[in-house]
Amino acid sequence: MAITNSNASLNRSFTLVLSLACLVGVAGCAKGLSGTFKTGCIVDEPGASSVTTATFDDDKFSGVITSYANETCAAPSISTTIAGSFKESASSIDGATNIDSTFTEPADLAGTIVYDIYKLDGNSLFFGDSATGDGTTPALRPSRLESSASYSKVAD
Repeated sequence: MAITNSNASLNRSFTLVLSLACLVGVAGCAKGLSGTFKTGCIVDEPGASSVTTATFDDDKFSGVITSYANETCAAPSISTTIAGSFKESASSIDGATNIDSTFTEPADLAGTIVYDIYKLDGNSLFFGDSATGDGTTPALRPSRLESSASYSKVAD
């Protein structure tokens, strides 16, 4: 099942969460980077924002996307739990790594695969810019990294 444009803000958050998954015990990833990561307040569209927290263990990920009906991340309106597994492979884009992530939660996205890229810079992680590819197929994997949205490591 492809993620539609009407789910663009959730897709962006899901993609960010899934892109972090290679940080845990996978060949090619630095060791010791498992743990919990969090975004700052991200304005998804006028009048809506979100914060995503993600935890990684082995080849599995889990996370919570908290959505807000304002641009300041005040007074949450809904939280969505996500979970799944991932595989990574080499990429030639800006020193990034390809990551293919498969959802098991939420139920309406179970089996959905998101094709993305990521790059670690210190404790900041950058992911594929969805303006260059929506990640619904390998051919539509982003072709450059997002320059503004990142996760920061908050716990081991």
